[in-house]
Amino acid sequence: FTVLAGVAVVVVFALHGATYLALRTSGDFRVRAEGTARRLAPAATIVAAGFLAWTVVVAHQRNGRAIAPVLIPAVATAAALTFAVALSRSRQEGWAFAATGLAAIGLVVTLFVGLYPRVLVSHPDFANSLTVVNAASGHYALKVITVVAVIFAPMVVLYQSWTYHVFRWAPRRLRN
Repeated sequence: FTVLAGVAVVVVFALHGATYLALRTSGDFRVRAEGTARRLAPAATIVAAGFLAWTVVVAHQRNGRAIAPVLIPAVATAAALTFAVALSRSRQEGWAFAATGLAAIGLVVTLFVGLYPRVLVSHPDFANSLTVVNAASGHYALKVITVVAVIFAPMVVLYQSWTYHVFRWAPRRLRN
């Protein structure tokens, strides 16, 4: 289950990245990104649908969840990926990017709705899974993390702003 989850996330995010590149570039690179997105879309849909189905089964059989609360985000995610396949084939990169973004969010929502309070599922014994309570940090660690975040978060925001400012004209230069 965990390996399939990892493969599904990698393939869906690779598709998301390919649709982003097809949206933001031009020329030969755009053609290659479109082709990659068209090739990845069916594989991402199949792998993610398998993962979503398995998540619904694990949530119901092993975690005692009702099927409907887990099935709703799973079906919405599968629908978003199906739309992404159609949109990437029709070369509507903006909508394909939005659909893959929704699919990425849907994978996470389905996983957390289905497996809460578990964070990491144990294969040999489901009862030994890592839970939210077991994964929580101590009070001192949270204080240290807060101080570090207060110091370094503004630096990250400034750096990202500078990077965005420097590369804001890049798509126009690629078109010429």
